Amino acid sequence: MIRVLHVMGTMNRGGAETLIMELYRHIDRTKIQFDFLIYNYSDTPGVFDEEIKAMGGRLFHAKRRFYRNPVAFYEELSAFFKQHPEYKIVHAHQHITSGYVLAAAKTTAGSLTIAHSHCAFSTTGFLRKCAGLVSKALLKKYANFYFGCSNDAIVELSGKPADNRTRIIVNNAIDVEKFAFDQGMRQKWRAELGADDKTVIIGNVARFTSEKNHEHTIKSFARLAENNNNSMLVLVGDGPLRPETEKLAAELGVIDKTVFLGVRGDVHELINAFDVFVMPSRYEGLGIVLIEAQANGLPCVISADVIPREADTNAGLVTRVSLNETPEVWANACLNAGSRKSSGEVRPAIVEAGYDIHAVSGWLQDFYLSHWN
Repeated sequence: MIRVLHVMGTMNRGGAETLIMELYRHIDRTKIQFDFLIYNYSDTPGVFDEEIKAMGGRLFHAKRRFYRNPVAFYEELSAFFKQHPEYKIVHAHQHITSGYVLAAAKTTAGSLTIAHSHCAFSTTGFLRKCAGLVSKALLKKYANFYFGCSNDAIVELSGKPADNRTRIIVNNAIDVEKFAFDQGMRQKWRAELGADDKTVIIGNVARFTSEKNHEHTIKSFARLAENNNNSMLVLVGDGPLRPETEKLAAELGVIDKTVFLGVRGDVHELINAFDVFVMPSRYEGLGIVLIEAQANGLPCVISADVIPREADTNAGLVTRVSLNETPEVWANACLNAGSRKSSGEVRPAIVEAGYDIHAVSGWLQDFYLSHWN
């Protein structure tokens, strides 16, 4: 059995973390084990920590903050890889700091190194931009492979100039059957939400941060509610902008029609209650929740020219609307998005598009085994 080290932030319910956990659940753990070097700056455990341990994975915690002291950050990494030369494959997911991680792994332990990008947006702020430029330079020297959830994500990680590193799109795959539509779950959750009589429920699953654009979601829903008083907005997730979003909902008179559910582990059940999935993101690496929504047969209204084309599985469920359009246009798009499709209709499209977790986990397993030395 080989052990692969994944370098990540706290193992909570983010897109990258959810993907890695799904891959971990579906690989043959008698052949490959995942261990995790976690950069978190509190003693609060991640929601996946216990499951990782139960599956045989190990968790190591690092504490040096990159922006406070990059030198100390790198020294901590080097010390770790000196203590753990057994990691012959290191798979880094931290984007800006991946270059520093892989440089330490390569120079200290001689590891095969993978830089994996889960986002397709440029960093902001002077220090972050500088750190990103240095990281890209280090990746060009020390990364053996670039992985990404889309071509845009790989370009953001590695830069546009061609180099001799192999670039591979690794689809943000899901357990398609897990997200298949379930009428019983629809009835259950509509009852629990107090939505039995609602004619349209708009749903969104995202962390409350600027890139997810909850402000736009609230404004669009407010216009929709003017035309359909018997509607509801369900927001799943948490984050720093949640209080601001709640305040806006109150100001626009839709707080009584908006449900804030926080971070959930049962999204695959909840989305059965939705009628339309809305995603007005300012940028996305891919948007794994969009794949999940399509697997559930949900009509989806998403931001045009922002969310990668690869996220549309060609199941006939996606409507693209420019972020330059008014909230009224978005509201009308939601009302005219069409009806839910059956699992039998959408499953072939999801699998054909390459988003089946069984296929992707099998590929990754073969990749690790073929590159182990």
